[in-house]
Amino acid sequence: MDKVSSYGFAMGYIGSTIPFIFCITIVLLTQAGLLPITLDLACKITFLITALWWGCFTFPLLKNVKQTYYIEPEPHPISQSFKRLFITFKEIRNYRGIFLFLLAYFFYIDGVDTIIGMSTSYGITVCFLINLFMPLSLHYVALFFLITTMIVMLFASHHYSKKY
Repeated sequence: MDKVSSYGFAMGYIGSTIPFIFCITIVLLTQAGLLPITLDLACKITFLITALWWGCFTFPLLKNVKQTYYIEPEPHPISQSFKRLFITFKEIRNYRGIFLFLLAYFFYIDGVDTIIGMSTSYGITVCFLINLFMPLSLHYVALFFLITTMIVMLFASHHYSKKY
């Protein structure tokens, strides 16, 4: 089950780059004057493409998957949510693997955010072929983190997964 979930997440991550590359191409071609539309319209088109892409993958999920585990509606949902959150933090001591995963994920996603923010800032400051190479370089960074995630997943599944 761990491998199915991990590979599903990885394939979704890779799949999300398909509309991104298509959309970034539309915006860059518009900025270069090769598409006879305004940048405002190009952004609206990319928003529509993204909505259609995720909608196409969401509708089968909503149609075919039935939710079996859920919490019944409560009279005070916000306060009840914080109470459940407090209980979860209190009980996390009993689940070392989950705690280590959450800690590793925190540092991982912070690293991803830092690299994306710094590479964008660096690209804007240096202005070295930013319109052509910046979107590609961000995807190389994402590919690096995807490969790193798969390596960590294999390590974690070997050392921390339990058979239920």
